[in-house]
Amino acid sequence: MDINNPFYHQFESNKQDWAVDYWLRKHGVKSRDLDSHPQIDDVITLLNIRESLWDRMNHREQATWGGYWSIVYKKHFPLNQKFWRKFETIANNIDQRQIRQQQQRQQLKQFRTLKNTDHNKDAKGSNLAQMLTDKSNNRGAAMSLRK
Repeated sequence: MDINNPFYHQFESNKQDWAVDYWLRKHGVKSRDLDSHPQIDDVITLLNIRESLWDRMNHREQATWGGYWSIVYKKHFPLNQKFWRKFETIANNIDQRQIRQQQQRQQLKQFRTLKNTDHNKDAKGSNLAQMLTDKSNNRGAAMSLRK
């Protein structure tokens, strides 16, 4: 296509409009709201938050997001400082949960490697029972010597 052709620019503009319209419809926003909603910047902020954090939010945090969605999208109120404090707390909670989960994974990994170290390589079984009987036999011998 010739980029100097005016139809090319119209086609590219239409492609972008279709992509934006699809993105809005996918998130439950009407395309006419893009031009007429008084808080469209806040609506898009909420959509971006949902897109980036939704899978990592717990049910309570998702419900909080839904409450703010109702306030901004349906009731046309702007986001206030309370919202920003609340979502900063939610983002910190998500980070803390991920850190805890990573630590738990590390602990499980260490536990699994420690658990697998007591196997006898030749017998493919635990060598722990033999070690315990040897210790008890040695203890018995030591006890008999003391008497």
